[in-house]
Amino acid sequence: MREARWLRRDALGGDVGLLQGLVCSNAFERARGLLGREPPPDATALVIEPCRAIHTVGMRFPIDVVFCTDRGLVLRIVEALPPGRMALQPGAARVLELRAGEAARLGLRVGDRLLPAPAEGRAAERSKAQGRARGAATVEFSIVALLVLVPLMLGVLQVGLLYSAHHALNHATFLAARAGAVEHGRREAMQRYLAKGLVALHLRGGTDLDPQSWGGAGAGAYARALAEVRTPWLTRLTVLSPTTASFADFGRPGPAGGTVLPVDTRGPASTVGPTSQQTRADATLLSLRVDYCHPLVVPLVDRLITGTLARFDLDPYRRGCYAANRLPLRAHALLHFATDVDRDALRPDR
Repeated sequence: MREARWLRRDALGGDVGLLQGLVCSNAFERARGLLGREPPPDATALVIEPCRAIHTVGMRFPIDVVFCTDRGLVLRIVEALPPGRMALQPGAARVLELRAGEAARLGLRVGDRLLPAPAEGRAAERSKAQGRARGAATVEFSIVALLVLVPLMLGVLQVGLLYSAHHALNHATFLAARAGAVEHGRREAMQRYLAKGLVALHLRGGTDLDPQSWGGAGAGAYARALAEVRTPWLTRLTVLSPTTASFADFGRPGPAGGTVLPVDTRGPASTVGPTSQQTRADATLLSLRVDYCHPLVVPLVDRLITGTLARFDLDPYRRGCYAANRLPLRAHALLHFATDVDRDALRPDR
């Protein structure tokens, strides 16, 4: 980086002062700018040319930005541009970066001219520098765009995959609730049908996508889904209703022992149980909640998502998901029981 003096002229052509310039002399310095540096001193500017767009991504302090033509005409002044922003001025060929508030303190205005002092002999040198660094501004802008757009595109892809996974989980939860409703609330039946609904999320490439081997591929995907459903830290199947209190209020001895919750219509359906505070009709509704840790597969954004959420989420189950690079998803289903409910098979309140 080379130091040079710059002459400021007002719109009437009068010389009104000198400005110390720190001129970026190569592409690396132009790309870096003020990143990792302290704010420029008073009456000092970082000079970047050729340049028509700058950014403050990664900077720790705001700056004033002055856009000029190749003849020094001030086209635009952006005051106190905060970190993490971009600024662009069509027609500009040179940018001066100053500490925040310095442009106002110096009285810089659109229409002024900022030119190299005659003693510096900058005209010929500037011409050579422009020839050597032609396209440097475009390269810098492309690098910043790459750093911003690639993670954004990957994030959109991951969100789309999560939406599809949540849709599959909603369907699988409905299948599980329907199985419980017709099989006396058996938790094992609900787990099997939940796994069947999640088969699509466990298909793999190769033979899994070969129509001639769909039978074996489906069996393999089902086995993988069932293993995850039966792993407590990956999948939680919670029966919200009926509860133990529901069986205490409306249950009766079952034909094979134990307690069952009948779904027949004997007795008024609006009777409220003293323990559960439910009506008989409400007590025979199966309310099922499923929490499932879905793996994130898109690189870069997967660890960014889980790492960020882990900082703010204190729930042990969800933190376990984040540690395994997975995202917890949740679904609910609500169905009427079609058969009497066996308390031992349902294991309520779990």
